[in-house]
This record gives sequence, C-alpha cells and structure tokens, in this order.
Amino acid sequence: AIAAVEEWVRQNPEPNACDREALIALVTQCLDVGVPPSSIPLRQALVHHHALLEGEEKLAKLREYIRLERQKQGLDLDEPETEDAADAGDEEEPEEQDFSEEQREAERVAVAAALLGKNLLLLGGVPKQKVCDVLQDQLGCSARWLRTSKTDKAAKFEADIRKADYVVVVKNLVSHDICDKAREWTKETGRHCVVLRSGYGAVQIVHHLYEYLLGRDP
Repeated sequence: AIAAVEEWVRQNPEPNACDREALIALVTQCLDVGVPPSSIPLRQALVHHHALLEGEEKLAKLREYIRLERQKQGLDLDEPETEDAADAGDEEEPEEQDFSEEQREAERVAVAAALLGKNLLLLGGVPKQKVCDVLQDQLGCSARWLRTSKTDKAAKFEADIRKADYVVVVKNLVSHDICDKAREWTKETGRHCVVLRSGYGAVQIVHHLYEYLLGRDP
C-alpha cells in the first residue's frame, strides 16, 4: 500500500497540479490496512504533499507525523507545535515499526493457520471496525473490538473474555485491572491473551499475535 503512494508521488511531483482525491484515497487505504500514521516511509513520501491532506479529519494524526518529518528535514521550522503534535511525538517511538511485504505475508499465513475459525476479541480504546474487517478477511477468524477506557473494571468484560479464543489487549488504552484479569481468565480457560504494547492497526496486531505464537511454539 505504501508503495502505491510512493509511486503516485513520483508521478505527481508538483503538489499544486495533483489530483487531491486520488492521493487521499491511496493514503486512506494505507491506514485502513493497518499502516500506522507514524510509518517512516509513508510520511517521508508525503513530506512535500502534506497540504493536500488538509481538512481530512481521519488523516489528522498522519498530518502531525508529516509535520514532524518536515521539521526533521529542516522544513516548517517556524511552525508552532500543537498539542496533538506533541502527543504524536510522544508516541513516535513505540508506533514506528515497518515490515516488508514478504514479512507481513509470512506472519499473516502463520497467524491465520492458528486463528482460522477462532474468536478474536480486542479490548482497548475506541473500536476500529475497519481493522476488525481486515483481520477477519486475512485470518479467517471472527473479530470483535469492545470499547474500553482506563477506568473500566475487568468484571464488565469477563463473559466476553472467557468466551474468546484469543484476547488482544491494547495495554496503553485499558486499565491495569483489565490487563491483569484478561491474562488470568484466559489462563484459566486455556485460551490466549496477547498484550499489544504499541500500534493497533491490523499489521501490528498480526505481528504481535505472530510473536506470541512463536513464544508458545516448542
């Protein structure tokens, strides 16, 4: 997906003469398939075309990372940092993790073999249905994402956690109680709990599931 954006930029070097909607469609597709807004190749590809993304609320986070990239390259040095940009900078290190297409496919195949026909439950923050759709399509499992906050108690989700074959917990977006109890309850039921420490797009989720399965592989 990133390669398509890079190719489009190469073919359209002058931002003022570009088809804005075409670029937005390509960038949105990248995010929908799990490319994180902090992706270095993505933001570097868009560093001179950032203005075309203005006004698109769903691309706000990506625009902040592009702005940081422009500053890193010596551009926009006089532009004041916004609160959102500061937050993006704080998240930059854990979010940055790019994989080759070959690695992504190898990990997807391995995870799909384990999750085929299984129930996958995701906990943390605001549910992302598009990510669930991608996971279901790529892994052959059912995927459900429940809205949670850092103040929620685990008991609220106990029944869902106990029924799921695999539980993925977005660590930074849930309470310690949920994280601890999810591990405890899945251990009791003989199921699986994966703690997602960074990134929560489809690519990152598959990668964490892959790493988890590797750890369990004798």
